[in-house]
Amino acid sequence: MHPYDPCWCGSNIKWKWCHKDREKRPPVKIGRLLSELRDQYSQGYCSHPDAGAETCSQKIIRAHTIQRSGGLAGITEAGHVMSVKAGVQAIFDNEGRIDPILDGVRGASTFNGFCNFHDTTLFRPVEIGGSTLSAESVFLLTFRAIAYELYTKRAAVRAVPIQQQMDYGASFLKQAIVQQHLHYNAVGMKRGLIDLESIKKRYDSAYRSNDRSEFSVYAVEFSEVLPVVACGAFYPEVDFSGNQLQKLGRGSAEFEQIAFNLTILNGVTVAAFGWLGSKNGPPAAFVESFKELPDLEKSAAVIQLAFEQLENTYMRPSWWLGLPEEWRNFAVSKIKAGTSLVEEREVDALAKRPYPFSVVGVRSEFG
Repeated sequence: MHPYDPCWCGSNIKWKWCHKDREKRPPVKIGRLLSELRDQYSQGYCSHPDAGAETCSQKIIRAHTIQRSGGLAGITEAGHVMSVKAGVQAIFDNEGRIDPILDGVRGASTFNGFCNFHDTTLFRPVEIGGSTLSAESVFLLTFRAIAYELYTKRAAVRAVPIQQQMDYGASFLKQAIVQQHLHYNAVGMKRGLIDLESIKKRYDSAYRSNDRSEFSVYAVEFSEVLPVVACGAFYPEVDFSGNQLQKLGRGSAEFEQIAFNLTILNGVTVAAFGWLGSKNGPPAAFVESFKELPDLEKSAAVIQLAFEQLENTYMRPSWWLGLPEEWRNFAVSKIKAGTSLVEEREVDALAKRPYPFSVVGVRSEFG
C-alpha cells in the first residue's frame, strides 16, 4: 500500500500511521487496555427524559438497575451476590471463560446513567417498600432497562478503537483476523445503537406525555423469592416454543425489542415484560409463548431466559454454588449465547429446558 492511503482496517487513518509495520511494534499491555475500557464504561450522564443543567443535580451516581433494597437484597449473602456481568468483565483474567463471580452488592447492577435527583425521584414508585405490579411500575422498570442498554451500547461503540490496538506485535494474518472480527462487531453495535437511540426517544416521549397507549406489559408474580434477579432488554429472536421470531443481521428491516425485569416487589419475585410498538409483533409472540407454559415451569424458564439474554444477571451465592456442576455448565453455555464466543442462537435455545432451576409456582399475573 501507499503509506498515505487509508488503512486496510477501515479506521479511516492513513496506513503509515495505523497498521504499517504494526507487527514490529511491542504488544499493548492488557492492563492498559482494560483500564482504557473501564474509563469508557464509567463516563456518566443522566438518562432522564428532562435531563439538563436546570433540572439535574450535579452528581452523576452509580444507579442500580435492580433495586438494592428490593431485588438485590433478596438474594444477597454476606454483602455479596454472584454476578454474570462481573464474570463477563473478567473474561481476560479467566482466559476466555465466562464464569459468574462474587461481587459486592453496592456495585452490582450499577451504571453511571442518572443524576442523584432524577434516580431518586423517577424510580421512587418501584423502590419504596410495598411496591406492587402495575402498568406504571412495569413502565418504570422497562424505562430503566432501556436506559441501561443504551448507556452500555454507547460505551461499547466508544471502546472499539481501544480494542483495535489488540493486534500490536501480531503477524499480518492475525491482524486481519482481529480487525475483521472487530469490524463486524462494530457494524452490529452501531446498528444496535441507532435502534436504541430511537427506542429511548419513544420512551422519553411516552413519559413526558404520560401516554402509555403504545406500551404493552405482561408480568407474573411468583409465590416465593427466586434466587436470580436480572434487568435488561433484547431482541426476541426465538420463543419458548422453539419458533423463530426475528433473524438479526439480515437486511435493513427494523427489529423489535422487549425489556425484561426479574426482580422483587412487595416480598416476592416478579417477572415483567414491557415493550413499545406493535401489539402483535415479535415481542407479543414471545410473551404469548411464555403464557402458554405450565405455571410450574415458568420460574425455571425466566431464570434460563436471564442466562440466555442478559449479562446484567445476579444470583444468590449459595444457590449458584450449590447447583450440580452439569447444571452450572449448562447455565454458562447459555450465558455465552449471543456473544462472539458462540455462533447464531439456536432456535430451541429457550424451548429446551433440561434442568429445573426452580419449581416455584405463579401466584398471579398482570397484563
